[in-house]
Amino acid sequence: MRIQRRLIAPAFLIFTLVACSSEEQSEKRRLGGLGESCQARNDCAPDLACLHGACQLRGLDLKPTGKECYVIECRSKDDCCADFLPPQEYCEWLHSFCQDGDAAACEEYEQNCVCRLECVEDRCVLPDTPCEEDDQCGQGRVCRDGRCAKTCAHDAQCGLLEACIDGTCAQTGCSSDRQCVYLLEHPRAYCDQGSCRVRCTENLDCDMWALEICHGGRCVFAGCTNDAECRAALGAYREVECR
Repeated sequence: MRIQRRLIAPAFLIFTLVACSSEEQSEKRRLGGLGESCQARNDCAPDLACLHGACQLRGLDLKPTGKECYVIECRSKDDCCADFLPPQEYCEWLHSFCQDGDAAACEEYEQNCVCRLECVEDRCVLPDTPCEEDDQCGQGRVCRDGRCAKTCAHDAQCGLLEACIDGTCAQTGCSSDRQCVYLLEHPRAYCDQGSCRVRCTENLDCDMWALEICHGGRCVFAGCTNDAECRAALGAYREVECR
């Protein structure tokens, strides 16, 4: 009897250890399901990816539609100037001086008391000021080809993807992949004939939250099929259209 008891005790201990070990291994092998938390790709099931700390679908099952979402800010100039409220007393004062022949008052009146916004391609914009001489453009600007342009002495005085050419800032686009990596904050960004793009091999490489998909080796907007999709993608704008 003593021999049997000695054999039973080790056997029970081995069974317990094996059972515990199996449960631990099973727990370790269990991969996260849709919506469950994760830290890395291999925390999730094979058909899922770890995005923003949760197991999500690997990518959008979408094809490019060739259509884009457009924000409709205006249909006419009246839409752009509906909320324009100039300082009434100040403008009346300027207007009276302007009628008396004060050129400076007339210019000030045009700048502050008249809505200069125009409706161009569904957006409210300030039109370019045509010019004939540099004096018409104000300090730090010159007249080039009938338009006022910012003056510069070197590229550092110009904006992103601009260069100082003949004393004025001009759009040049990107010139290196490194520029695009910094600009887009993406390690797979590259410069494609002056435009920054992102390389990809699958939809997962692209920004799912921006409705991007991988098409032709680069991330592109998936497009839209109706206005409702545009409202969902762009938020609460006055009016949007898919076209």
